[in-house]
Amino acid sequence: MKLLLVAIIISVTTAIVPAGENTPVDGSQTTTVDSTRTAEQFRLLYQSLQETKREYAEDAMKTLAFLIVALGWFITSDKSRAFFRRHRTARLSSIFAVCLLASIHLKASLLAYSCSQKQTMMLDALRYVDPEYYLMYTIKMPTLITNLIQNIVLFGILVVILISLKHPAVEQ
Repeated sequence: MKLLLVAIIISVTTAIVPAGENTPVDGSQTTTVDSTRTAEQFRLLYQSLQETKREYAEDAMKTLAFLIVALGWFITSDKSRAFFRRHRTARLSSIFAVCLLASIHLKASLLAYSCSQKQTMMLDALRYVDPEYYLMYTIKMPTLITNLIQNIVLFGILVVILISLKHPAVEQ
């Protein structure tokens, strides 16, 4: 969230004080103030882009770890399956919670991707350095799709396991 605020502040600052405002009337040179502001904008956006990518990767791994632990618990624990089989409210609440977490994960992933793309476009607009220096921190569509497919499938398996517990004949 703080990354989005930094991007918004930079956008507003750029809109309020256009880049060429401190340029001499004849357009012969850019002032130090202009290049300092561009360097600061680049630094803030670059750090924000790095942080977005780091947080996205960290959240994706935490979600994956949670899903693996939850699935492992259901698969290996007879007591957990028996508990959810006996307690309908707990099972239904868990199904709701897993679906809610999947929705939050989807929304957060899409927001991080969108934020990353916006930050990259803003860095491109600055033309301060070649894109090769910051594109590695941009969340790319294949990464987003892979993460979402992997985690949504695992969320789905978890929901299927929980739903299947209502049928005593499933486990022998």
